[in-house]
Amino acid sequence: MAQPAPCEMLVRGSGGAAGPSLAWPMAPAGEPTAVVARQRPIEPFEAITAQECHRAFATNVLGPILEIQEALQHVPASGGSSIINISSIASEHPVPHSSLYAATKGAIDTRRMALAKELGPRNIRVNAVAPGHTETEGTRRIGLVDSAQAQQMVAATPLVGRFGRPEDIALVVVFLASGDAAWVTGERISASGGAR
Repeated sequence: MAQPAPCEMLVRGSGGAAGPSLAWPMAPAGEPTAVVARQRPIEPFEAITAQECHRAFATNVLGPILEIQEALQHVPASGGSSIINISSIASEHPVPHSSLYAATKGAIDTRRMALAKELGPRNIRVNAVAPGHTETEGTRRIGLVDSAQAQQMVAATPLVGRFGRPEDIALVVVFLASGDAAWVTGERISASGGAR
């Protein structure tokens, strides 16, 4: 999604869920409009190549910028919309071998604060959800879920002592997209079971 044309297709063709992002650019009257941006990259610092760095920033930083820019073209003049980015607890509490990933999530967090101030006068809220250790296709693919490191992470998670599930994160996103969060902007909500 680091190219404008796919972002336009995502926003124009969504009406619900599309790919790794969710976009509701033209919700029914009175309903919030939301754009949810994305995640990923974990490597030892010495192994990070320029290509990996460009890919990570294109995916986690540039892609969501282009998606948000496209979505903003469809926001009603009255605003009442919500942009929800997916950050990570790694931006404030990185683990070893996550410097590139944490840096991209730090960029998301900084953009959230700037956009909240920039778009607030248009009645557009900008927030982020920062998942903790979450069992996803990606964490299973890289072998994290059943690893010794995962057991340490679970042991360090105060609430329930398990990896998060996508639905744990989704509930926070739904809250931020709802009218119940009408006075919430510029915030980052950690959905991590208390993990740091």
